[in-house]
Amino acid sequence: KFIKKLGFKILLDISMTPSYASIKESIKNPKYYQDKDSNLNQVMEEQKIMKIADLCICPSEYTGEFIKKNYDITDSKIRVVPFGSDPINLKAKYIKNNENFIKLGYVGLINQRKGIRWLIDVLNEIYKNNPEIKFELNLYGRIFKDEFTFIRNAKFKINTHGFVKNNSNIFTNFHI
Repeated sequence: KFIKKLGFKILLDISMTPSYASIKESIKNPKYYQDKDSNLNQVMEEQKIMKIADLCICPSEYTGEFIKKNYDITDSKIRVVPFGSDPINLKAKYIKNNENFIKLGYVGLINQRKGIRWLIDVLNEIYKNNPEIKFELNLYGRIFKDEFTFIRNAKFKINTHGFVKNNSNIFTNFHI
């Protein structure tokens, strides 16, 4: 409020998962997502800050729509600047796969919030119900402690590679 009184414009960088979205997801899917930190007081504080801001920058259409609906923020105050990668600089190449074996890859933080448990559960179902489909999952990034149980209990092969430097071209190591 002080900065606004001085005549400055306020641009608010919105989190990918606002507190209320995190609370709702924790209630809806406790096995896959647990938020022990967010509470309704935070939601009210976020809403106050969003209302003061001149512009709310959101990382996705989903986040923008969620804020409009659940935080009562007008459409005119929301702008979406999506996360993503530059396909020109990605240097990934299409790999023709004649070997009937699929190398899946995930790059990023490996934790509950990123959906690794969902991915492993879905791949376990595919493995169980489609024995003709051969695949492995390659994980690149820091693995949070709570996820090791899910990784160890996977019914299919998972390779963990840990953190790698940004300049390494890991995307050519997998098909999907």
